[in-house]
Amino acid sequence: MRTPSRLLSPRAIAEFCLALTLGACGGGDVTLPPDGEPASITILDGDGQSGRVGETLERPLLVQVSDARGEPVPGATVVFEFSQAGPGAAVVPDQKATNSDGQADTRLVLGTTVGQQAGQARVTVPEGRAPIVAPFSAEALSENANNMAPVAGLDQTGHVGQPLDDRLVVEVTDGFGNPVAGVPITWTAEGGGTVSEGLVPTDEDGR
Repeated sequence: MRTPSRLLSPRAIAEFCLALTLGACGGGDVTLPPDGEPASITILDGDGQSGRVGETLERPLLVQVSDARGEPVPGATVVFEFSQAGPGAAVVPDQKATNSDGQADTRLVLGTTVGQQAGQARVTVPEGRAPIVAPFSAEALSENANNMAPVAGLDQTGHVGQPLDDRLVVEVTDGFGNPVAGVPITWTAEGGGTVSEGLVPTDEDGR
């Protein structure tokens, strides 16, 4: 005679399946943060912006902290920091508590070096807990042209009516010494002679 099986509740079935999954993965010691505790952080807005070096980006960086069920977590402390940026890079403020929607924001100030600048938003958690982070990045563009200096072709001598051996080269930089591309340079020969091209824009190296 067979003994009738006992029906399991949906919760018991879910717990049994979770136990089987953790056991199969060797994860007997794996525990998820309890409900209401930070489990993830997501960037909602402000990532991937571009702006001029040394300036504050137009849109704030906005993040949301959620628990294991995906519900927002208010009162969590989020630390914002640049990990790869030029001198002068900053986040204002550098940490902030999430509001009732689990959200926190900060303003990014780009460093003075042209190129990609990167950082992360990190939730403060107790020691021993896995870190909860979300990376962000921004592109720093050169400032307006501020200086022009010759770099090649000065003080050459040659024969009348013949082109000089070396090209004349100038470099255009911004106020922080970064090269500025796309600046139109007008060339004029004074006291006689000609130039091969009267108007040439600077290249990506500001030359």
